[in-house]
Amino acid sequence: MIEIYDIEIQFTYLVLNLRIMKKLLKKLKLFEDFTMELNIRQKDFLKNLKDIVDEREKGFFVPPSPNFSSRKKEFEGKVGDNGFHIKRKKKSFDFGIYEAKATGTFKQTGDKLVVNTKIYGFSKKLIPFYIFISLFFFVFIFVFFSTENLDPEYRTYVGLILFSSALLMFVLPYVLMKNDTQALKYKLEKEFYYMTR
Repeated sequence: MIEIYDIEIQFTYLVLNLRIMKKLLKKLKLFEDFTMELNIRQKDFLKNLKDIVDEREKGFFVPPSPNFSSRKKEFEGKVGDNGFHIKRKKKSFDFGIYEAKATGTFKQTGDKLVVNTKIYGFSKKLIPFYIFISLFFFVFIFVFFSTENLDPEYRTYVGLILFSSALLMFVLPYVLMKNDTQALKYKLEKEFYYMTR
């Protein structure tokens, strides 16, 4: 009985953290959700969506798709009968660090198709980067300011350089992730709209 109670508490705590995280990401514009009602049948929407999504398998034994194949397909991912999980296709010299991903469901309601889409712009690949950079700057600042026999003018210049480089290291990835999230939202809204034309 105690174990079940502990599991319920842990599950509630996890859900609370996810809600808080989602609110934070939404304020930072790294999470977007939108709903569109389209004048299209589900079967036609599914066909049109599959026309723009490259659904190739990825893995160690599967050859990667060349950059020159299926150029008209702007997205890659999976499309199912009632939903999708996609991202923008990588371009040349794109290392995929800032990959906004969209998950969505669609359901026929009368003569309209209701498409619910959620876009997650925060990349988990950047968590180790942020941890490393935070530790690096923390250690550097501690060592720098604990040294007593430094010229005050020199300390000011190095402090300004340190502050500006830290700001750049933390803000630049955020701006790129935010732009990628907004670009994916715009692209999907445009594609969904043109599917009905």
